[in-house]
Amino acid sequence: RQSGHRVLFARSGQEALQIYVETQPRPDLVLMDLNMPGMTGDQAFHELKRIDPHAPVVFVSGYWDAALERELREGGALGFVQKPYEAATLRDAIVQAMTSQTS
Repeated sequence: RQSGHRVLFARSGQEALQIYVETQPRPDLVLMDLNMPGMTGDQAFHELKRIDPHAPVVFVSGYWDAALERELREGGALGFVQKPYEAATLRDAIVQAMTSQTS
C-alpha cells in the first residue's frame, strides 16, 4: 500500500483463487506464500495458472527449496522472496515482476 498498490488479502489458497477470478480488472500481481491453509501455495499456483496462464505470481515464503523454486519459475512464477525480508526487498521483487510483464 505504501507504494501505491491496492492490496487484496486471502486467508487460504481457495480464497485467493476465488478473489482472483471474481476481481475485475484482474490483479496486476499475486503474492503467494508456499504454506497456506487448505492447499499449498504451489497447488494454488498451478490451479491459478490453469485458470489464467498469464497470472503474474511472486512467491514469498520462509520455506525454500532450489528444486521447487526452479519448478515454480519454469511454471511461470516471476520471483521468490525469502522470509524474513526487508520491505525494500519485497518492493524490488514487485517492481521487477511487474516490469517483466510489460517487456
